[in-house]
Amino acid sequence: MLAAVALREFPQHWPGFVGDVLADGGDAALELGLGALAEVAEDCIDADYNGRLPAKRRADVLKALNASAPSVVAAVFGLADRAARGPGPAGERRLVAALRCLRHFATWVSWDGPHMAAARAAGDPVDFAATVAARPPAGDGAATVAALQCLRALAASPHLDLDASLGVAAAVPR
Repeated sequence: MLAAVALREFPQHWPGFVGDVLADGGDAALELGLGALAEVAEDCIDADYNGRLPAKRRADVLKALNASAPSVVAAVFGLADRAARGPGPAGERRLVAALRCLRHFATWVSWDGPHMAAARAAGDPVDFAATVAARPPAGDGAATVAALQCLRALAASPHLDLDASLGVAAAVPR
């Protein structure tokens, strides 16, 4: 529901959408916010959803999301770090939410751009996804699957430098 409203209103009528969903309301609220951001990004970039939004609307939303990408990626790494320290079902769910959001941002965010310097300092998306993928699966293994999907998206990203792309190739088992 939140993503549907954002697709209609962000950024023209709800310019604070990203800040609102990333606001400090605790990890459960952030988990939901990252889920909404992932859904908005997916609706703009996934070919299965392209018909739902006019091209100009998609471009407006993606431009605004790209401007907010550093804070989104920093929130992803922050939530993931806390989730890793708090194992259990809630921690796993939050890892999945963080990885899903990162996956949907991975293919179009300009990782090497100067506006992403602070986000890169918060963590490396390839290292993060590879670390989760390499650990023994917990619960139903959803975090492992989400990590592998994230690595796949990162590998397809034209916006990663060669070293990062090689890191993805080295992290994914054959």
